[in-house]
Amino acid sequence: MLIKGKDIPKSRHPHIIYWFWGDGILENEKYLRDIDIVSNDGTFNTMVLSARDGMDFWLSSLYPFFEKAVAYAHEKGIKIVLQLWPKGFLSHIDEDISLEEMSAVVNEGECTVKNGKAYYIDDVKHTRYPEYCPPEVTKLTKAYAFRKLSDGVYMPQTLIDVTDRAVITKCNESHIEISFDLPEYEEYTVYVMTAHYHRAGDLHSPYYIRSYREFIDRYSDIPFDGIVLDEFKNLPLLDFKSTIRERYYGMCFKENFEKETGFDLDETMFEMRYSSKGDNQSRPAAINRYFDFLRRSTTAVERFVAEYTCEIFGQESFLGVHNTFHNSLNNDEIYATGCNWWNLPRRYAQTDEDISYPVRMGIACNCPETIIYDMYYHTNSEAFYEKAMRDAKYGCRIHYHAMNDYRYGVDVGSPSFLQSIHEIEQKIDLLNLFDTVLPEMDILVVFGFPALTNWYPDESARSDFDLNQKINIMQRVDALWNNGYLNALVPDDEIVEGRIVLNDDNTFSYGGHKFRSLLYLYPQYGKRSAISWLIDAIKVGAMVKIIGNIDTDFDGNTIDDKICNLLASVSLSENEDIGKSLGVKPNKLVNGCFLSDGSVVFSDVLSILTHSPAHFSVPIKGHLWEGEYEGIVAIRADCDGNLERMVCGNCHWLTCDGKKLFSSHSGEDIAYL
Repeated sequence: MLIKGKDIPKSRHPHIIYWFWGDGILENEKYLRDIDIVSNDGTFNTMVLSARDGMDFWLSSLYPFFEKAVAYAHEKGIKIVLQLWPKGFLSHIDEDISLEEMSAVVNEGECTVKNGKAYYIDDVKHTRYPEYCPPEVTKLTKAYAFRKLSDGVYMPQTLIDVTDRAVITKCNESHIEISFDLPEYEEYTVYVMTAHYHRAGDLHSPYYIRSYREFIDRYSDIPFDGIVLDEFKNLPLLDFKSTIRERYYGMCFKENFEKETGFDLDETMFEMRYSSKGDNQSRPAAINRYFDFLRRSTTAVERFVAEYTCEIFGQESFLGVHNTFHNSLNNDEIYATGCNWWNLPRRYAQTDEDISYPVRMGIACNCPETIIYDMYYHTNSEAFYEKAMRDAKYGCRIHYHAMNDYRYGVDVGSPSFLQSIHEIEQKIDLLNLFDTVLPEMDILVVFGFPALTNWYPDESARSDFDLNQKINIMQRVDALWNNGYLNALVPDDEIVEGRIVLNDDNTFSYGGHKFRSLLYLYPQYGKRSAISWLIDAIKVGAMVKIIGNIDTDFDGNTIDDKICNLLASVSLSENEDIGKSLGVKPNKLVNGCFLSDGSVVFSDVLSILTHSPAHFSVPIKGHLWEGEYEGIVAIRADCDGNLERMVCGNCHWLTCDGKKLFSSHSGEDIAYL
């Protein structure tokens, strides 16, 4: 059925705008006027409230304002979602957190026994947001003495725990001074670990789940359309300015680590730094265990908030915004969120700040909906226009940041911005009606998390964030994407957890998407189950290629030569032509993208801004489709040249094999649904 113009229905997918509540929002009911602005414009139908300028959503005094805002927005057909920061993050310092539930950061350092004495001084450093999460208590965690041979190596049988020999001479919430009386260990090195506890919750404690439960219960009779977290993370370390060698700690962190792994956390943290001469196993194994545990830190809280929100506000509640923090695998993101982007409870994939397309695709494969939202802000309106249309053909949409944004970028609730973005989003909404599947991606790229977090034993690979700086994962998949080899990026956890499936036809399935080939980046230190799965895939003749060495597994064990030789048989060099090696063809469409169901999408921003139609020409199942459009066009057709589904913005004409199917002198939006 062909539908034209105003008769075309709106899509079911949300158009999302972040809405800052800060100074002045409550005065003269400005928040209601904001809703009027959004409603009258008609671009957005979902507003996510986010506290700014010291406003504290945890205060009960906001109840009547929330109640009125939600009721008024619902009258206007707009959904209201409430975004929460951790308790106390934007204003008051919380008073109900115990030492047992506080997050700690362990600093490590050395001193030398001279004339029977050793002295150690340490201060809090490298923690971000000290105004919100100040240090509360400093404690000595552990001290070891040994005969040091070189950095990271001590003489066998000289290691001794000297924690009980420590005398605390001075200590406050952010500073500690310790002396050791060790006359029998002259010239020994004393390795000291001190924990600085901050007024922030340990993610492994009950603190955050209890806090968020209390909050949701408090507002449970207001019909919010979702309660979501944004960038939920550990107490973050200071990014991009210092060399990070600190480690997260906490009483609950320690308890859960030891329960899950069976290893003592204090000993593990020491073994991450030192091993006896000749021991090549314990250190890499300790590093792998620590980061493997750390990377799942946010999971329990994220899942609780999503599940409890659905329980209280309904199963159709909006589930979560992004937890991407600094959008990279080789900076402080690993410490903040664990880079655990792929298995959070989300109906729609959520990222931010124009993160890599392969990352977005990997996350989307595992989500029920194929539309992908990327939160975005910029100081220039034009950047929004270009991104919106560039993203659209890949199934990506903008979560607009933000209404009342006077600090980060454009106020996207201003009349001038709304007027300019309205037509662009109107065209994208046509594409949403198409309910597009993900792009046609032949390559599933799996990367080894242990190799990323473990530079040992190559000191030259050690980065400022204590990660392996010689591993370029996102840069590599971005280069593939930009050369037309569309791909999805996922961690090797997905193999271990059984979410990547080797099919009977030697293809691979992940979520709802099928891939012809698999590229495994940096399998070093992989878990045995991942290595075994990889070997099975190679043996049956699946298209698998590897970049990076592998001679040691997750537990530090040497891998058998036969296995190494088999893996070497499918290995590529760092500079190999990956697409050619995998036997896949690049997407060569200009402004276009083939989808996994055989459909094709084109998007063009200039045609909207200038109201000058763009031309497309594309073969679909043996037939040549051509036409002129503004903004968006998507076509799915059968082998006989019949339309199965189509949407087109300001369609001027459409032909199949030269036969004219539609014509409009001025152009009009059409949909064949």
